[in-house]
Amino acid sequence: MRKLHFIDSYSTKELHELFNSSSLMMFSKLYDRVEYYASKTSSLNTKKIIQPFPTTISIHNIPVIPYEPGYKALLKQLLATIVNIYLLIKIPKRDVVLFNYNTILSLKPINFINRYLKKKVIIICHGELESLSKPLDQTFGGRKLKSFFLNSNLNLSNDIYFFVLGESIKKNVIRLVDKQFTNRFYSFEHTAIFKNRMLKKYKDSECLNVAFLGSMRDNKGIDQILKLVQRFENNIKIKFTIIGRIRTDISIINKLGINYINGADKFFLSRKLMDNEMENQDIILFMYPTDSYKFTASGALLDAIGYEKPILSLPNDYFNYVMNKRISTGKILNNDDEIYAYLNFLINNPLPTYNFQEIKSALSPISEAKNLIKTLRSIKLL
Repeated sequence: MRKLHFIDSYSTKELHELFNSSSLMMFSKLYDRVEYYASKTSSLNTKKIIQPFPTTISIHNIPVIPYEPGYKALLKQLLATIVNIYLLIKIPKRDVVLFNYNTILSLKPINFINRYLKKKVIIICHGELESLSKPLDQTFGGRKLKSFFLNSNLNLSNDIYFFVLGESIKKNVIRLVDKQFTNRFYSFEHTAIFKNRMLKKYKDSECLNVAFLGSMRDNKGIDQILKLVQRFENNIKIKFTIIGRIRTDISIINKLGINYINGADKFFLSRKLMDNEMENQDIILFMYPTDSYKFTASGALLDAIGYEKPILSLPNDYFNYVMNKRISTGKILNNDDEIYAYLNFLINNPLPTYNFQEIKSALSPISEAKNLIKTLRSIKLL
């Protein structure tokens, strides 16, 4: 019997629910049994999303500290490291061990221990890898990552493999890491369990409703968003709404008349709140910096595809990869001026239509599981 132990020692509540649920579902299609270790709140949420929940998945609750900046972030890393090491030692050698998140403090202990245990280990990496491209990043996490992935003197366990979410990310990563990691990095697509939605398909003839989807903060293009909205300040035929957590000065948002969900500056939004607000939107606009998303996938982009709304974006590696190499779901424009011009065009013209069902099928856990079989067999993980 092929068994995989799926360990999520990072998530709580609805954090990264899109990736957690779809990733778990995908691996349940590849292995006969999956032992799923997660916080109680995260596992309950995942179980709500995966319907019906497979009988081949067994849930085991583990302690996870919710993320907060400061010393609690370090405590979270310490606890996750203890849990990860305990489970690595406990799990039978014949099974595959998968860490759904790359706990930075865990990397060296897991590698050291596994040089002797010789268990088959998968570590899924996310946005933390961006630190590798920043020579001036001297944060605790940045230094720890560099001392592992850029270290030519590291004695790397023969049985650890690293996965990232998309081939564009893999290409960027292997340009940076030490050569001993070159053949240890693999990729699979960021999938999603998409719902069948009955959303408004055509814009109100009186107004174009534009949504900024996802967390709003400095490294998510908030300055460019504010400048764009200012250019439409006196135009009553267009409305802007932020659907996500706001981590910038809320008074500026209010001054520009940008709509947002009440409390978005204080807490993460529930899926239900986001779904309700998205019903009234016509188009989703991303204005992330063009040098972003080289090392991480975008859950917000997958959300946008799930909502079946035309997507408008500035170029970056991951968005180019998903929106151009796959079935088109919108437009990638080169700069703010082109976005401004295109929004003006849409105010007086019908919205474009796209084949969302095709891309939703391509990015489903079942489809990607079929693509992943060959990779896992090549490294003897299946």
